[in-house]
Amino acid sequence: VSELDSYVESIDDDLADLEDTLFGDDLDDERSDALLTFAGREAARAAMDMLIRRDYSEAELYSKLKQKGFNDRTAGQGMDYVHSYHYLDDERYYRDAAKFITDIVNSYASIYKGMKSDKDILYMALLDIAFRYEKECGRNDTKPFSSILTKLTSEIEETLGVKK
Repeated sequence: VSELDSYVESIDDDLADLEDTLFGDDLDDERSDALLTFAGREAARAAMDMLIRRDYSEAELYSKLKQKGFNDRTAGQGMDYVHSYHYLDDERYYRDAAKFITDIVNSYASIYKGMKSDKDILYMALLDIAFRYEKECGRNDTKPFSSILTKLTSEIEETLGVKK
């Protein structure tokens, strides 16, 4: 069991405890449905917040919702919501990627027309895309900040007297 799975399970347990606290052990169907509807709306809101910042593939968005602690059912409700309004469209995502690739290949083809073979042009475009991908991954790397954030979090918790 991964650390993320353990975290999600603990959140599910916390939600179950919250249900018991709010509604008692006898959670009737009406209250249970209301709680699930609320959780689904929160998942939809979280999905919309993420999509406002940037486009995600369906798998990426679902994974992000799960990382935020939504269980399968509520994450699915959030996904259903964004699908119902066509806010999440993998076809558009793939079309944009295809256009990006085509633009790069055409750029190299226009520069090296008659000087390089089609195969060489495709290799250059592939290397260009790989380089851009690696550069983008490096920009989004949070590992260098992880130890600093852990240290700051522990200092804040110590100051506030929060026990782990």
